[in-house]
Amino acid sequence: MLVHEAACRSHRVVCVVGVAGSGKTLALRALADAYRGIDATILGAAPSGRAADELERATGIRIRTIHRLLLDAHREGGLPRGCLVVVDEAGMAETRVLAPLLHLVDRAEGKFLLVGDPAQLPAVGAGGLYQALCERLETVELTSNRRQRDPLEREALVRLRDGDAESYLAHAALRGRLAVDGNPMVAKGRLLSDWWREARRNPTLCVMLANRRADVDELNGAAHALMLRERRLGDRPVTLGDRDYRVRDNVICRRNDDRLGIRNGMRSTVISLEGDSLTLRDGAGTVRRVPFDYAAAHLDYGYALTGHAAQGVTVDRAFVLLHDQRALQEWGYVACSRARLETRLYLAERDYPERDTPFRAPDRGAPSERLARALECSSAEPLAIDQRRREDPVLSLVAKRQERLDWQRDRSSEHLANARRELASLRWWNRDRRAELEREMAFHQKALERADATSRQLDQQRNRREQRLARERERDKPMTLKPETPSRGHVVTVERERPGLGIEL
Repeated sequence: MLVHEAACRSHRVVCVVGVAGSGKTLALRALADAYRGIDATILGAAPSGRAADELERATGIRIRTIHRLLLDAHREGGLPRGCLVVVDEAGMAETRVLAPLLHLVDRAEGKFLLVGDPAQLPAVGAGGLYQALCERLETVELTSNRRQRDPLEREALVRLRDGDAESYLAHAALRGRLAVDGNPMVAKGRLLSDWWREARRNPTLCVMLANRRADVDELNGAAHALMLRERRLGDRPVTLGDRDYRVRDNVICRRNDDRLGIRNGMRSTVISLEGDSLTLRDGAGTVRRVPFDYAAAHLDYGYALTGHAAQGVTVDRAFVLLHDQRALQEWGYVACSRARLETRLYLAERDYPERDTPFRAPDRGAPSERLARALECSSAEPLAIDQRRREDPVLSLVAKRQERLDWQRDRSSEHLANARRELASLRWWNRDRRAELEREMAFHQKALERADATSRQLDQQRNRREQRLARERERDKPMTLKPETPSRGHVVTVERERPGLGIEL
């Protein structure tokens, strides 16, 4: 389908949306084979060097970073006439580098194929161009998840991607894969213990994921110490920067180096320490010698990763550390979709007290409820031209929760009505079934009462937000001043000065 659409559509820009694990790389390999068959020029780019290398190995296309492709095009006076430019992980590309490339493709009368997923991690800098194009253009969609082996896990990930975090958390809890701890250190200790139970056989097939850089560093240090204690590492260490590296350590490179053939985000294993260099072997079996000066500045342990380092990674098992705050929708979907066999979640309740402020009431809900709301809150920023006309995110989240609440209320009402009808038709001797139905009716009646109470809370939250937005609109409205002498007959419009941030001098 991807090959047919990319070749037959007359549009200059074609957006491909592929869910996590849908086989975007395999589809691009087929596309590359088709274009080689007609002797057409095909160029590839990706936001990171690691993604570019992996795509080049898989497709045989020459893949560069977007920055490098732009630089080469300017040096050569533009792109080849009628070329096809493929950008992988387009959602992570910043607008300031994607827009000039789009302009170059247009000048060359070529075709621009953007491949990504708006539901996965957005650009670190100012982004939103790929997401905006997906909203405006007819997209090609790859919806079949081929990564997760369990059909129920695939279905739960579909719900998580659609913003229904509660269903995914319920699925994880039912499988015994959701642990909640009030002490963050206890949560990290539990995660590390479970990781080691699986990683002792092959650490490269398991990964720990965390949202905060400090948590990643702490988990990496603990994993290295655990490997050392269990005598899984070499005897001779080399100290580079503030890290001790040994043979069989898992490491990750943090900066591109074309001279060494190293890409940012490349995961490898140390296989030897000789002279003034380490020898690394990556997942594809490629061996590289890395000087100590590079390793001291740009090498780190690779047992635990951030979400951006993990996007595009596939492992057997993932162990995900979560906090019940921040906007985690895209991050959570990426983290929970890395593993083929099993994803385990560890919720560390907030490690600082949330204070009341005049602008925000503290969240008194249960930890799992706060986590669900965090996983339903998007961190992606729209284009500047879309920000004013886009729906308020708080009202959008309230509406989404109200819609799901209505669905749950309808289901409980239906089950309650069915139980009542069956109870009315029972004979006197069906005492056991009667007791079961009465318990079921009590359960659904209680669920309806909780739904009504939550609905009232959502109404209050919606009203407060709408009143606040109305005050902001009134504040920003220009003031119209009529002159004291009406004979002059003119009106003076004065813009209100916007309030500062409390730091004016």
